[in-house]
Amino acid sequence: MNETPLLELAGVGHTFGHGPGRSGVRAVDDVSLTLGRGETVGLVGESGCGKSTLGRIATRLYRPTQGAVRFEGRDMTHRPDGTDLKAFRRAVQMVFQDPNSSLNPRLPVGASIEEPLRARRVPRADRRDRLAQVLEEVGLDRTAAVRYPHEFSGGQRQRLALARALAPQPAVIVLDEPTSALDVSIQAQILNLLRDIQQQDRIAYLFISHNLGVVRHLSSRVAVMYLGSIVELAPSRRLFEAPQHPYSRALLSSVLEPGDGSGTGGRIELKGELPSPTDVPAGCPFSSRCWLADDRCRAERPALVEQAPGHLTACHRPGEAG
Repeated sequence: MNETPLLELAGVGHTFGHGPGRSGVRAVDDVSLTLGRGETVGLVGESGCGKSTLGRIATRLYRPTQGAVRFEGRDMTHRPDGTDLKAFRRAVQMVFQDPNSSLNPRLPVGASIEEPLRARRVPRADRRDRLAQVLEEVGLDRTAAVRYPHEFSGGQRQRLALARALAPQPAVIVLDEPTSALDVSIQAQILNLLRDIQQQDRIAYLFISHNLGVVRHLSSRVAVMYLGSIVELAPSRRLFEAPQHPYSRALLSSVLEPGDGSGTGGRIELKGELPSPTDVPAGCPFSSRCWLADDRCRAERPALVEQAPGHLTACHRPGEAG
C-alpha cells in the first residue's frame, strides 16, 4: 500500500486577473506533484514558466483556481482561516529568493524569527530557547538576535531567512531560488546547511531553481516546467542522464557541458521566444519551438504519462530528442 504523500498538488492551476468578462492569464495549468517526508523535489524551467507561482500555491499563499492542495491527505484548498489552515501554514514554510522579504528592517532579526512563534502564543521563555536553537542550527551565534538585517552579509541574511522558516518546526519548506543571489562559495555553504538540516529533521524541500547543477546535487526527483505545465518528471539521475522530452534536453544542454553525463549530446539552441501565457499554442505547448513537432503535436496536447518506472513525460515522441 502506497504511503500518503506529505504534500500533494492535485491538478492545480492558477489564473491571474480572471473574473466576469475577463479570461485572465493562466500561470499554472493542471499540475500534479507529490512530496514525501524527507524528500527533495527540484522544480526547473525558464523564467515565466510558473515555478514561483506553483511554490506559492503549495504554501497556500495563492489559492488555486483549480485543483486541490492536500497535506497529509487533508484538503487545504478552500479552508477558511481557522485552526486547520493555521496549522498547515506552520507546517509548510517558504524561503524566498530575497531574504530581506522575510526580515523587517526596523526590527532586530530575533524579533522577525520569533514572529511565527508569537502568532502561536508560544511562551516568551520557550520562544527564546527556540530562537537560540535555530540560530545555532543555521550556524549563527545567538548574539545575532539583537542585530538588524543591514548588519549582515547576503549569505548571513539567507541563513536568517532559513532560521525564520525553521522556527515553527515545519514538515515542508518551499525554497524559491534561495542561492541565486549568493557567491558560489556561499551557495555551497547554504546547500550543505540545507542537507544537514534535512538529514537531522527529515524536512521535505520543494527546491525551485534555474541552477541545474544545484538541483542535480540536492534533489531526489526533478520536475521540468514549461509554460505553466510539467512536461517531465523523473528521478534526478535518470532525468539528467536520459531526458525524454525535447524541452528537457534543450534545457540541460544550455548549461551542462558535453561529456558530463547529462545525456544531452551537445548544445541545443531553441528557435523563437517562450510563447505568451495569453496565447498558448494549440496542441503541445512546446510545439512552436520543438524541432520534432509534427501535425499531431500541433493539434493534440500530450498527457503526462509514465514512460519508465517513476519517469513521466508529456510528449508524443518521447525519447526521440536524444
